[in-house]
Amino acid sequence: MELSRRSVLAASLVPMLAACGVGGTRKKIVILGEDLPGSRALEAVASRILGAGQVSFVLDPYEMMTVKANTDFASRAGNYDVVMQYNTALAPYVQNDYIVPVSEFSDQAWVNSLSQYLFEQSWKEIGWYQQAGTQDAEPFGVPHSANSMLLCGRRELFEDADNATRFRELFGYDLALPTSWRQLEDVANFFTTSETRGIALQGAEYWNYYEWANFAFGNGGGVMQKDYGWISDENTPLILNSPETIEATERYVRLKNYSQYGMPDADFYSTDAGNQISLLRTGNYAMGIVWSDVVFDLVKGQQSWSDDFIFAPIPGSVSMLAGGSYYVNKRSKNIQAAEGLIQSLFDLPLQKELARNGLCVPRRDVYEDPELLSEIPYLDALGKSLARGVYMLEAGIDGDQIISHLSSVLQELFRADGELDVASRLDIAQSQISDIRTKNFEME
Repeated sequence: MELSRRSVLAASLVPMLAACGVGGTRKKIVILGEDLPGSRALEAVASRILGAGQVSFVLDPYEMMTVKANTDFASRAGNYDVVMQYNTALAPYVQNDYIVPVSEFSDQAWVNSLSQYLFEQSWKEIGWYQQAGTQDAEPFGVPHSANSMLLCGRRELFEDADNATRFRELFGYDLALPTSWRQLEDVANFFTTSETRGIALQGAEYWNYYEWANFAFGNGGGVMQKDYGWISDENTPLILNSPETIEATERYVRLKNYSQYGMPDADFYSTDAGNQISLLRTGNYAMGIVWSDVVFDLVKGQQSWSDDFIFAPIPGSVSMLAGGSYYVNKRSKNIQAAEGLIQSLFDLPLQKELARNGLCVPRRDVYEDPELLSEIPYLDALGKSLARGVYMLEAGIDGDQIISHLSSVLQELFRADGELDVASRLDIAQSQISDIRTKNFEME
């Protein structure tokens, strides 16, 4: 049966939830998530469907949201019925038995229909997990967002006729958003002048790791050789010191020369996703590899979409899969009602509305809608990125340790100003991460 017919539509959702015990003396559904445009869009839609008195969204910066989620789960308090969290947090949620597996949702016919409408690899990357000692992975979350990172360019710089002529004279090919990593470096170099910079990078802790992953995996290298971020065992090979990862890392570090580094309007080592968007808004930066869940703030004005930017998938043939899922708290007193709300939010008209308001929705058919494609400047690039998406981010039980360690290594390489050999440092990093993982597996 079609997902839109299986969904609990707005007209019938309230009585169904009342039958599940929501309303009256039962507490309202409380949903915890990160404070982003997409989360605020979900809050508005859910409040309209149920009524503001029946659902409450607690939206905080990522760090605060994560602390609240971890505290609530660990205490078994059940203050949050649903946590909208990213796949990087899924491993401990599963291992500590905090959340309801999708196999225990009350409407399995609807669950089975989901695979027809989602980007298959995306769902498996952000909502599935394989527990130690089991043969197969299974879903523990239903995606609320399907994110990637996109290449963003300043339209007026790329479409300027004089720029096009000079670029062809210098590099021998046409100026456009680059489709290869070599071209990305050429374009960044070209636009770096006394007044402009070729690329705005994310130099802040952790954010540099996310950005670097595009370069490393997009160049055929990466951290580990595996199919999904949540795969993590002692037999998974590390590829940090591979020639492909070394080449990509050397290029990434060289880009500092064409970035905001040393510019008076930016602190390179504090630039996260939001700060990067602010730099791009100034008009002084030609490009950026931007997170899809914040790009809405770059292009959506009060009345209309901005035409100042152009978008494409990152260079190469693969893109990053990221995003978050609805994780239903096992200690919730409103489990069936929470599942019903999640189900209703997958209705196609609502998914289109959410896309218009900043959510990177998980339904694949939204990215095939001609009207939306002509309206939302980044939608086509995001859809193509999700369709070719692969694992790039660690999401196993050792994910946080790996991400933290590699982020420190990258900052060390940037601060060295070329005086530190990238290949040697990555070789050391591989050995250090191998030791970290060995200790983790010994403790299991």
